[in-house]
Amino acid sequence: MRNQTAVATVVTATGCCPTCGQALPEADPGARDELTLMRAACVVMRIQPTWDDHVSERDAARLLNRSPQTLRNRRGLDCPLPFRKRGGRIEYALSALCGWGEDEKSAA
Repeated sequence: MRNQTAVATVVTATGCCPTCGQALPEADPGARDELTLMRAACVVMRIQPTWDDHVSERDAARLLNRSPQTLRNRRGLDCPLPFRKRGGRIEYALSALCGWGEDEKSAA
């Protein structure tokens, strides 16, 4: 909960995306874009996404507050998050991580 508060503070205080510096669209604070909040969480947690908004497996696990082993298990089962493999490194898109909480709730 502390990280979410810090993310909201960063986004609200600056009025722009902490990653790219572009102005955020005018909207009420409750309707913030999930991807923008995920980018802000990366800034707060000092996670450096790639230019196309992908993060490593370890960083994705940190963002989701899960173990990297959980993501590996999901890849091995029939319900993986979309990922890509670059060399021997697994990367996840921030946009795919945004919907992970809803997917997990619907599976339960």
